[in-house]
This record gives sequence, structure tokens and C-alpha cells, in this order.
Amino acid sequence: MCTQGFSAERAINAAIAAFNREVGPLARAVAETQANYNETVEQARTLASQISEAAQEVFDAKSERWQDSDNGTQVRTWIEQWEMSLDDIDLDLPEPLEEIDPDEHAHALEGASGRPAESEPTH
Repeated sequence: MCTQGFSAERAINAAIAAFNREVGPLARAVAETQANYNETVEQARTLASQISEAAQEVFDAKSERWQDSDNGTQVRTWIEQWEMSLDDIDLDLPEPLEEIDPDEHAHALEGASGRPAESEPTH
């Protein structure tokens, strides 16, 4: 039983090490791509904000009558389209796994007795 346990612990640690080797580069690639994407989203937010703010200034400078006209309503709708909410993406990327400590389990097994303690016969 003990040798099977240690063999299993070696196997799980080998699998964990393989996972960590593979997931590291993939997670880094996704993180870099995510950062590039978020940078592009930030540029789009800035552009949209500049467009909507400039158009809003022109709109606000017009008379109230013009603002309430069909043309004003169309411009207001167009401005509202540029007042968009673009959120960054935030992915939960996998972290490397921690290998198990075979000694921890070995100590627990060593503390267990080989057979149950015999109880005193009662008369």
C-alpha cells in the first residue's frame, strides 16, 4: 500500500509538473493578448469620448428650438451612439499547481498503528 501511495504521489507530481510546463507559456500568451486587446479598447474609448464630447459641444451651442427639431433629435441620437461603454476584459487565467509533499502523507501513515489496539477482556 505504501509503495503504491508513493508511486501515485510521484505520478501526480509528474502530471502537475507537466501541467505547469504547458500552462505557463499558454497563460502568458493569453495575458499578452488580453493586454493588447485592452489597450485597443482604451484607444476606442478615448476616440468615442472625443467624438461625443466635440459633437455635444456643437449641439449645446445650438438653440433649444434647433435641438428639439428633427435635425437636433437625429444629432442627439448620433451623439448617444458614441457615448458607449467599452469595458476591458479580465480573464481568470490558470495558475501553476503546487506539487504535493510525499513526506506529509508518509508521516501520517507512519503514525498509524499496524493493527487495532486490543482491548482488555471484560468479565
